[in-house]
Amino acid sequence: GTVPDASTRERLLAAARQSFPQAEVRDGLAVDSAASAEWADDVGAALPRLRALAAPGLSVGEDGALTVSGSVDASGADESVLRRIREAVAPREVRSAIVLAAPPNPTAPSPGEPRPADPEPREEAAPTPRDDAPRDDAPRDDAPREGSPSLPPARTADRMELQTALPDDPEAQALARDLRARIAGTATFRRGTDRLTPGSAEVLRRLAPALTAHSGVVIELQAHADPGEGSRREAQALSEARARAAKRVLTDAGVPFSQIRAAGYGLHQPLSTSGTASARAKNRRVVLKLLRRR
Repeated sequence: GTVPDASTRERLLAAARQSFPQAEVRDGLAVDSAASAEWADDVGAALPRLRALAAPGLSVGEDGALTVSGSVDASGADESVLRRIREAVAPREVRSAIVLAAPPNPTAPSPGEPRPADPEPREEAAPTPRDDAPRDDAPRDDAPREGSPSLPPARTADRMELQTALPDDPEAQALARDLRARIAGTATFRRGTDRLTPGSAEVLRRLAPALTAHSGVVIELQAHADPGEGSRREAQALSEARARAAKRVLTDAGVPFSQIRAAGYGLHQPLSTSGTASARAKNRRVVLKLLRRR
């Protein structure tokens, strides 16, 4: 993330090291005198309370709310964690993206035993969109108006999806060409968290020079979840935290904050509806859309 001064950075790093003494703490914080630090004390207070979670995550939203992610082994354990964090940071809002960990598979083969063949992929019913979640057919203030076509995205599991709502705009066309030349894979997230998988941050950073060269085009940075990451509400909150995490990677790489709109799409636009673990992992992805001019 971004902090206003070196002392705030050192304070946060010290809190992280004290909260997780057995873990290696890496400094990825950038210093920007224009950044706010009004959340720093609350983050420091929340960190030690994350130890009850597996793969814990903590992010600060643009509205100042904290989103807690990770997984728990027992139903109701998440409420205990959230209650302790809310007591520590009150009156700041705390949102949950915590999921219940899947139970161990009793039929899994022992080490050395041959693995059974994967079952045929199972098609799942498409989830019903929530009223307050983004929808493809819902009118939006910054969406292209009727009569302004949008190019169909190339949906592939091997490269990040690039969509556009500006097919006739010369600068957007030039940006799209630059981005396609720079996209070198996908950006995905670890299950149940807003943490990017290895190599995903570099996929995003490669796009920064093209975006800064065409700063007149606002992009929507979309993040998605898979059906195994909790309820629709939990998946929605998790995808919003993921979108903010992906945005931080780009802004840290020099892309103007106001050029990026972070949007979580929850379960509403899956890349695959197959029930296999590998297919679901591909749903936990970042999508980039050229949204409008500014």
